[in-house]
Formats: sequence, structure tokens, C-alpha cells
Amino acid sequence: MIKVVNLIVLHKHKNSKFLYYVKSLITYCTPKFICKIQLRRILSRLLEYDSKDIYDRVNYYN
Repeated sequence: MIKVVNLIVLHKHKNSKFLYYVKSLITYCTPKFICKIQLRRILSRLLEYDSKDIYDRVNYYN
């Protein structure tokens, strides 16, 4: 019984590879999804502005 408890306690301090990969996958996938939503919102707001002003700003920074 004590050996089983010791194994469980020792295992708690060791990182699980499965959880590591799941966390990594979530971190990798989430920003793409969020960025796509933000990009759509930003592109939809571009129609509110004059295209000449936008091109002038872009050319200023390039």
C-alpha cells in the first residue's frame, strides 16, 4: 500500500508528456483562430476609411 502511495506522489512531480502535448497543441491552434477573427474584423473596418489615406500610411512606413 505504501509503495502505491509513493508511486502516486512521485508521479505528481513528474511532468506528463500527454498533458504537455495537449497544452502545446492548444497554444499552437488558439492564436490562429483568434487572429483570423481579428483579421476579419480589421478588414471589415477598412471599408470605412478612404483607400488613398490607407495607402499613404502604408507607404510612409515602407
